[in-house]
Amino acid sequence: MQLARADLEAVLDFVAQVDEPCDQEPYSVGLLERLRHLIPSAVLSYQEADLRARRYVTLILDDVAAAGEDDVDDDALYWRFGPCSIADYRARTGDLSTVRMSDLIGRVRWHEQPLYREYFGPGQIEYVADLGLGAGRDWYRSVVLLRERDESDFSERDRAVLEALRPHLLAREARASLRRALASAPDFTSRRPDDARTRR
Repeated sequence: MQLARADLEAVLDFVAQVDEPCDQEPYSVGLLERLRHLIPSAVLSYQEADLRARRYVTLILDDVAAAGEDDVDDDALYWRFGPCSIADYRARTGDLSTVRMSDLIGRVRWHEQPLYREYFGPGQIEYVADLGLGAGRDWYRSVVLLRERDESDFSERDRAVLEALRPHLLAREARASLRRALASAPDFTSRRPDDARTRR
């Protein structure tokens, strides 16, 4: 799908902010909040999941108020009935393209899933979209977006916006990785010029 001019301008504005120097960790609440302006969502998060251990290694929510002690209980509830169809799809195929829950499972069958009945449904969450950033047999990383029952499903426009953003998010990850490496690298510039000769 070709994005409209207004959408392209919004993506470029977001990318200009994302391409600014970042800290050692590439994702922050502030970045996710900006992304949520591009694609309205009830909840937006960055997640790294260990499917074998059935836990989130990293989970960053776009709403500080949503983060806290309740997350531990929420995570336990999710993994009791999950993972969801999207996580299974990522692990099975390695496909990182943006995928919606509705791409993988029909609405009636989705509502029959214990994960929906016990986890998503009580929270009024109906629609899920997921931007893949990395996946293996027992793990995956993604940005996940959730919408409530009285909202509409994520559109092809939303999918196209997320696809346009992936290379820039991955570039941000690469810069953060370099910053971590720099922070832990030994500083050879502080060595005296005659140190090398002394050790010979």
